[in-house]
Amino acid sequence: MITIEEKLNLFSKHVFEDIKEIQDEKMKKIEAHNKEQMDKHREKIERQNRQYAEKKIDIIKEKSSKKISQKISQVRRDIMLKKNQLFTNIIEDIKNQLEEFANSSDYKDYLKKSLEKGLCELKNKNTLEIQVSKSDIKNNKDYIKDIVKENGFKEENISIIESEELIIGGAILVDKNNKISLDISLLEKLNENKGYIGNMFYETVDKVGEENGR
Repeated sequence: MITIEEKLNLFSKHVFEDIKEIQDEKMKKIEAHNKEQMDKHREKIERQNRQYAEKKIDIIKEKSSKKISQKISQVRRDIMLKKNQLFTNIIEDIKNQLEEFANSSDYKDYLKKSLEKGLCELKNKNTLEIQVSKSDIKNNKDYIKDIVKENGFKEENISIIESEELIIGGAILVDKNNKISLDISLLEKLNENKGYIGNMFYETVDKVGEENGR
């Protein structure tokens, strides 16, 4: 016959086993929950890290792209400055060549032809002022007077003076009565053709640049 003590021990054993089973089940649930939370937290951290990394990469890319763009713009500006300086040098070289021509033996023939053409355009004007360079005042004033008289103008109606403006060869013809000015100087011809020279120059430089960049 089972004693009360044995029954109590048996009951206690079942109770403890039930409690242990319940505790084990709870522990499993807690562990599963904790694992789930840890996994979520880990995923969240990894996602945040990825987002942070991607954001940092985007920032670096943006900064890099901006620096490259600034560098390219600077290079283009430098190239354009070099082109402009080179073009300015070319124009100065042409001016120097024109000055050399204005002091050459061939200049008088050009001076005569340009004056005859200009005087023909102003042949109906009685009074003219002819503005020339300091060099022409010194070396060609009488020669200019002869050209003027050959083209039907009276010497007393013509005044030959040194131009206040920069002038390289040729002349500026002024009819003060009718406020008409005709610039037939070499410098004016250069200024008139500067746009054409510039287009030819930049097209040539760009073409050479493209060929060298291939």
